[in-house]
Amino acid sequence: MDFSLLIDLEVFDCLESLKKSGQRVLIEAFRAIRNSPRQYSDYSESDSSGRVVEIHVVTKHAVKFWVDHADQHIEILEIHLADRAG
Repeated sequence: MDFSLLIDLEVFDCLESLKKSGQRVLIEAFRAIRNSPRQYSDYSESDSSGRVVEIHVVTKHAVKFWVDHADQHIEILEIHLADRAG
């Protein structure tokens, strides 16, 4: 299934604060999530509206994303250090 990838602006702010190598790793993770979101869900949680948000741990970061199957897009919502709540 072909998904579009939507990325929250705050995610770009976080990416800019990382070294180029860290940026590349996370961007590759975004591509992998887009191509196969179920394969890259390490765990999930519900957000305040009750929708299921997936989390994929990449190196020391956790990538939070939401899959909208109806509209065929994936929203990258947040990146934070994996050892702290986002």
